[in-house]
Amino acid sequence: MNDGYEAFRPFSFAGLNIIESRTPPKLRLHDAVPMSDAFRAEMNAWLLDMFGYQDNPVPIGMAYLFGNTVVMRPEMVARLANLTS
Repeated sequence: MNDGYEAFRPFSFAGLNIIESRTPPKLRLHDAVPMSDAFRAEMNAWLLDMFGYQDNPVPIGMAYLFGNTVVMRPEMVARLANLTS
């Protein structure tokens, strides 16, 4: 299933594999699940309260290095991409 959420996009810079960390989508019920709008809103609110919502898992100004792979925020990947073009 592709709901428009792309978790990672590979990129290479100076011999390092760069992985772009995207913001995870908010946890909610799928629209195809048959239920009333009121119950759907209540359940989605409970899911948000129970599991929370995290912004991008990589903090601003940081990157994670695993061997020759770097995980970084999209804005940092864009800066690197502009350096290589």
